[in-house]
Amino acid sequence: MKKVLSFSVIALLVLGFISLMGCPSPTAPTPGTDTGDTSGGGDTGSTSASLYLYSYQVDTDFAYDVWSGTFTATDLSEGGQRIVVGTQNWAGGSFARVIAPKTTFNFTNVKKVKFKIRSGNMDPGWFSFLLQDPSNILSKNLKTDLGITTLDSTSWTDVEIDVSAFYNKKITSAFSFVIANDPAGVPAETWFEIRNIDWVDANGNSVNICEGEPVIETPTYPDTYYLFKSDGTLAEGITMGNWDSGSTITMIDDANQGKVYKVEPGNGWGAPSSCIAFWNLMVYQDVYSSITFKIKSDDLSEICVKIPEVEKYYTIAAGTDLGNGWYELTVPFADYSDTASNNTSIGILGGRDKGGVFYITDIRFNK
Repeated sequence: MKKVLSFSVIALLVLGFISLMGCPSPTAPTPGTDTGDTSGGGDTGSTSASLYLYSYQVDTDFAYDVWSGTFTATDLSEGGQRIVVGTQNWAGGSFARVIAPKTTFNFTNVKKVKFKIRSGNMDPGWFSFLLQDPSNILSKNLKTDLGITTLDSTSWTDVEIDVSAFYNKKITSAFSFVIANDPAGVPAETWFEIRNIDWVDANGNSVNICEGEPVIETPTYPDTYYLFKSDGTLAEGITMGNWDSGSTITMIDDANQGKVYKVEPGNGWGAPSSCIAFWNLMVYQDVYSSITFKIKSDDLSEICVKIPEVEKYYTIAAGTDLGNGWYELTVPFADYSDTASNNTSIGILGGRDKGGVFYITDIRFNK
């Protein structure tokens, strides 16, 4: 791991810890020793003091970045470590240690991380927890996020943090507990003690994150996935709205098609426009090849399908004639090769400044 870390939400990193419940017995570094490394390069196991979490030491599957002189770490007889911040500052804060895995770690079933902390001279606002992988970052400050305003020098404060954003994720890159960061810098001789770091599941049971990769179930989707069906049902977990167009969307009964949405124009885009959109979808272009819907309009001859940020117009009457003014139109996703990646939303609209009313139902994705 390199010394320069580019996270806009966290300017400073201080100390990292990791709990290894149930790991194989590692070869631990000698307690109280330090590498003397001032380069910021990764160290493969020789660090200042072994890190005891319950009865477990740091596993050799983890690599360290150590900036010598920024802290000292000594083991506590009751387990855990006492950390004293040194005088060296980096990027406005005291930078000590970051722990990163050398391989993929198993976050199957992990819901929370728990630990105990105490200090006689550290403002809880100087202590933050950071967990990150290539696509997620979680930062929690003891004071501002967790509401812990004071720490005691003798009594342990229990900390519990929800890490479910990483549930069943593969943790493959920077993996850190970040302790004591503050824009003004943390004063030298600031100290805290930490112990009993543990990963737990929804029931509070310890989870072994040391071995193997997560068992991530691959979601399965039906050949036809209805966003909205003419029996009036909206797919579970998704959201329907007007994309701030100001359009009014009303479910009504149609004598021929059952439940349908009536989409009437609004002025949210600065001109009369009609739009219905769906989001919180799966990454549907990876699963399905087209979208089909039944549509009727006395005002519009074309309808636009927008997959951010690409809009394509289709002639309504080019679809299959269902009678009574209704047509069934299929739009292939192959027409949208230049859309943004990982789309989870889609819109069907008259278009900006095309304020016609339209009716729509049986909106579905097809494999």
